[in-house]
Order: sequence, then C-alpha cells, then structure tokens
Amino acid sequence: MELTVKSEKENPLFDRKEVTVQLDPVKTTPSRKDVLEALAKKFGHKETIVIDKITHHFGRKNVQVSAKIYSKAETMKQTEPAYRLARTEGNKDGGKAKDQKA
Repeated sequence: MELTVKSEKENPLFDRKEVTVQLDPVKTTPSRKDVLEALAKKFGHKETIVIDKITHHFGRKNVQVSAKIYSKAETMKQTEPAYRLARTEGNKDGGKAKDQKA
C-alpha cells in the first residue's frame, strides 16, 4: 500500500493536524489496524492518531482515509468521544462492553 497525502490542515485550537490520505492499490477495504500502521509510518506516533472514516468506492483500487493526528495524548482523550477512541484501538463494540458490565 502506498500512502499519498491529499490534504493536511493544522488546527491549533484542538492542538491537532487533520489529514486526508489516499491508499493505492488495494483489493479490499483495509482494516483500521492496517490503516493506523500506514499512518504511523508516515506521521509518527500511533497512540495519538484517530481515524475518522475509511471510504472505498466500488470498482476503484484506492481508499480515502480521514484522520486526526494529535500532538498530545491528553488532548486527544479530552476531545474525541470514547467510542471513536475504542474503534481506532480495534474494539469492535466501540467501548459498549465496558459500560454493560457494571
């Protein structure tokens, strides 16, 4: 997979960088874990990256990814919803299982 940066925007209010990247060539939609690894190779620490969405259109061999890259983990935890952090980490239930155990 080759990663190409389509747009990169600094957002100083939230202390983050908002990026849109394209992955080429892909046969199927990659998992969030694979996308996170590719973004970590390009931008750095994988602990501060949050994936918003992965878009793969039928018949195309590329994938569009929207992500946010924070400079500090504390800021990321205060800003992002818990379900999005859990989904980026790989929990498919989105953090719901923790809440239901109580």
